[in-house]
Amino acid sequence: MKKRMTWAEQQYEENKELVDNLMEGLPLLVSCKQAQGLLNISRASIYRLVDKGYLDKVSFNMANKDAKKKGGKPTMRITNTSIRKLLIRWLTKE
Repeated sequence: MKKRMTWAEQQYEENKELVDNLMEGLPLLVSCKQAQGLLNISRASIYRLVDKGYLDKVSFNMANKDAKKKGGKPTMRITNTSIRKLLIRWLTKE
């Protein structure tokens, strides 16, 4: 016998499908600018969500090892999965 879904569970599943369709075809890691577009928020808000742990980031350095200037600024990317989770959370009323 199949368990009947509650309204909240049904809403969650519908929102998950909607978000999955929106995020289809995007890479596993997206730039801050791409995340801004997907969430329709400012760059500062993206960084705030990363700092608060709502979005997961991956940082890496793209400096050329042969370049005279050592180090360089690290590049940040946001994980596709964390954006999906956040969008579903925002869309699903609890």
